[in-house]
Amino acid sequence: MEKVDFNSLIDHNSILVINQKGSLRKLYCPFRVLCVESISNIQKGTWYYIDRVKEDPRTKIHYCIGDIEYPYRNFHIYIMF
Repeated sequence: MEKVDFNSLIDHNSILVINQKGSLRKLYCPFRVLCVESISNIQKGTWYYIDRVKEDPRTKIHYCIGDIEYPYRNFHIYIMF
C-alpha cells in the first residue's frame, strides 16, 4: 500500500472526510454543515455553508462562516459516498 502525505492534500479551501467504510473524500468550500451545538450567533439545528477552513493548534480545525471562525466540533457534515 502506498503511503499518502495528507498534509499535501489539505488547504484552506477544502477538508478531507472519511466514511464508515474507510473511503476518503475531499470536500471543497463552500460545503454545508449542520450546527449541533449553539455557539455565539450560530443556532443549533441550522444549516450553514463553510467559506474557509483554518487550522488551529489547540482545537485542530476551525470553520469560517463569513469572517468569523468556529470550532469544527460544533458542526456535523452529512454526506453519502
